[in-house]
Amino acid sequence: MKKQLFLLSVLALICTKVSAQLNLTSPNGGENWAVGSSHQITFSGAGSAIIKYSINNGVSWLNISSTSGSPYTWIVPNTPSTQCRVKIQWCGSCVDSSSTVFTISAPTLLSENSFENKVVKIYPNPCSSVLYIEGSANEKSKAEILNVFGEVLISYIGTLSSYSVDISELPSGVYILKQGVGSNLIQKKFIKN
Repeated sequence: MKKQLFLLSVLALICTKVSAQLNLTSPNGGENWAVGSSHQITFSGAGSAIIKYSINNGVSWLNISSTSGSPYTWIVPNTPSTQCRVKIQWCGSCVDSSSTVFTISAPTLLSENSFENKVVKIYPNPCSSVLYIEGSANEKSKAEILNVFGEVLISYIGTLSSYSVDISELPSGVYILKQGVGSNLIQKKFIKN
């Protein structure tokens, strides 16, 4: 029993010393990080740590990861808020967090455009497997399916008269069908469920 108390005392002493040196350097407040972007969480004073984040100024915390050192590359989750903080924790009570709040900004959807005399319908919307595209033109052009960040996920050659695209492998979410005809461009939003 005395040995256990001694070990707990030593551990508490180590925690106190590391806590004084534990320092979260990024994000430390004022940053604006977009959903889906990649950023470095950096800290000093501990070789490994548990990293958490809050979207309500530290009222509650969500786990990011346990890491063996700094920096840690974080893909910013889809949890927009202007009241975000990150905290690092070592040895239970050894903690440091962002000095002030930072922002996780919502993704910006691409705008939807259409052009005169080109009627395009996509169905079903929402869709789970095969998306059908119908239009009034018979011209061939490059067509793409993009995520909300503008990243091309599927690329093919299609006409605006009638064709279908298998989207069953895409995860659930919002997507943009983008098809160019000459110098014109059609963009239509659809939902994969």
